[in-house]
Amino acid sequence: INNVETMRMKQYLIAIALLTVSAGMMAQSKAGTWALLPKVGVTIANITNNDLRIADTDGILKSKSQAGYQVGLDVQYQCADNLALSLGAFYASLGNRYDDYELLVQAPGEDKQALYDNYTDFHTTLQYVQVPLMAHLYAAPGLAIKAGIQMGVLTHAATEYDVRGFKQDTETGVRIYNETSTAYKDTSKDGYKKMDISIPLGLSYEYMNVVVDARYNWGLTKIHNLTDSKNSFFTFTVGYKFEL
Repeated sequence: INNVETMRMKQYLIAIALLTVSAGMMAQSKAGTWALLPKVGVTIANITNNDLRIADTDGILKSKSQAGYQVGLDVQYQCADNLALSLGAFYASLGNRYDDYELLVQAPGEDKQALYDNYTDFHTTLQYVQVPLMAHLYAAPGLAIKAGIQMGVLTHAATEYDVRGFKQDTETGVRIYNETSTAYKDTSKDGYKKMDISIPLGLSYEYMNVVVDARYNWGLTKIHNLTDSKNSFFTFTVGYKFEL
C-alpha cells in the first residue's frame, strides 16, 4: 500500500510541476516591459457592395473572397498584468474575385454558330501598408481579446482577367476555343482612395513566446471615389515574441 501511495504522490507532484511550467510558458509579459513580435500570415479578403453587372445581360456576379498575405511587426508594451498596448506596421494583400463567366459576342446566323468570350481569373488585388493600434485584454494566461483602430495606405491596385473566345454550334453544343487567350491588367490607382480606416477585432493565444493571432477587420471608409465599397477581411498570423 505504501508503494502505491508513494507512486501516486510522485504522479501528483509531477502533474503539479508540469502545470506550473505550462502556466509559466503561457503567461504574458510582466507589467512595464516591452516586446517585439514579427508576424507572418494570410488574409481572407472581400470588398463590400462590389457585385458586378455583366454588360448587355441581366446577370450579376457576386463579389467573393480572395486569399492574400500579411507580414510585419508589432511593438507591444505590457501596461498591467492583464492589459497591453501594441503598435504595428504590416504589408497586406487584400481584394476580391469573381466567378468565371461567358459573354455572347455574336448571335448565331445561318451557320448556327455563336461567338462568345470566356472570362476567367477575374480578380482585384489591393496592397496596403497597415498601421494597427491595438489594446490586448488578457482573459486568461496567454489568451487575449483585442480591439483597436487601423490605418492603411494604398501602395498598389490591380484588376486582372483573361479572355478567350470560342465558337459554339447551337445545335450540337460543340465548342471550338481560340488557340490563345488575352490577358487584361489595369494597374492604375486612379479612383481609389489612398487611405483606408478599419476596426480590427480578434483573439490571440501565446505559448512559449509563439503567438497565434486571428482578427476580423471591419472597414469604415470607402476605398473608391465612385462606389460605396469597403474592405472587409480576416487575418490569421503566427509570430514570435522577443522580450526587450
